[in-house]
Amino acid sequence: MKTMMFIILKFIFSKNKNSQNQNIEIEDENEKRKMRILF
Repeated sequence: MKTMMFIILKFIFSKNKNSQNQNIEIEDENEKRKMRILF
C-alpha cells in the first residue's frame, strides 16, 4: 500500500515537472480526484 502511494506521488511530481506550470492547477484537481478514487 505504501509503495503504491509512493509510486503515484512520484508519478504526479514528475508529470508536474514536465508540464512546468502549464495547467498545473487543473492537473492537481485531476490528481486529487484520482487519489480519491484509488483510496
